[in-house]
Amino acid sequence: MANGATLVLNSLEAHSTAARRLGAEVNRLSGYPTRSNAYVSYGGNGSFGAHWDTHDVFVLQLVGRKRWRVSPPTFPLPLPGQTSRRSGQAAPSLSRLDVLLEAGDLLYLPRGWWHEVTPLTEPSLHLSVGIYVPSVFDALNWLCQRVLPLELAARRGAIDEAATFDDLTALVDALQTALGDDAVMASLRRELTVPESRPREY
Repeated sequence: MANGATLVLNSLEAHSTAARRLGAEVNRLSGYPTRSNAYVSYGGNGSFGAHWDTHDVFVLQLVGRKRWRVSPPTFPLPLPGQTSRRSGQAAPSLSRLDVLLEAGDLLYLPRGWWHEVTPLTEPSLHLSVGIYVPSVFDALNWLCQRVLPLELAARRGAIDEAATFDDLTALVDALQTALGDDAVMASLRRELTVPESRPREY
């Protein structure tokens, strides 16, 4: 760490009562699952480079200072698995925001926004609280997993092109019926927003 490495404490809520309480409060206010990580550094050039996250993040600077450079998304609203590293895209050359966070400062980063963090030559600790807002894709994936296996059309082999088209049409109808079912939709909302849920890697 003296040479510039950053210590990352993932899922801090599993080890810290304070982090667990903070995550629970953000969950209560937002209605969505959260996860907290802590980052400790003593200097260097930053360990992650410019990147985006696939979830919203609140950054709370607790000790020392860090420089944050933030740029608008080049791939808006990425899903889990759609990381900046896998995209092959380069970060924008100009930052929309270039700010020095000091102890007590809070920064909000929507998912997909580029950011690059540079520690200064001093001890620094910040906590990030990730908020995992379910996407339309998550809702559709949930519906497909819960509704379609009950449909005969989904369990048939995809052999004949005409039959496959008819089966797909029947499954779209089944999804539309499920969307109009209040009990199904209540279950969807409940399961996608429980604090224990974690985003899927696609």
